[in-house]
Amino acid sequence: MKYYGFQFSNGKNTTTGQPNPDPGFFHGRLSTAGDAKLFFSRKKRDEWVSNGCNSRGGRIAVSKRELRKLCRGMTKKEFQEYLEYLEYMRKYED
Repeated sequence: MKYYGFQFSNGKNTTTGQPNPDPGFFHGRLSTAGDAKLFFSRKKRDEWVSNGCNSRGGRIAVSKRELRKLCRGMTKKEFQEYLEYLEYMRKYED
């Protein structure tokens, strides 16, 4: 099972990047500034979230669907590549 976490860069309302060119998105087309992290254990993800309280916005546990909403500036293909990148990087962190 895969679990995701998200760390905000500078608060929950800070956005980054270029708007998604997909005409299907009418609003909320920018990504939220931050970094996602992949975990293979809910316990490790929850520990990471609880240790992440800081003044920059903190960390939250997210589902894949919630992560997609945070990455609205990405096309579907870019988002899929981002998920693959997270999995690739996770293998080298352990």
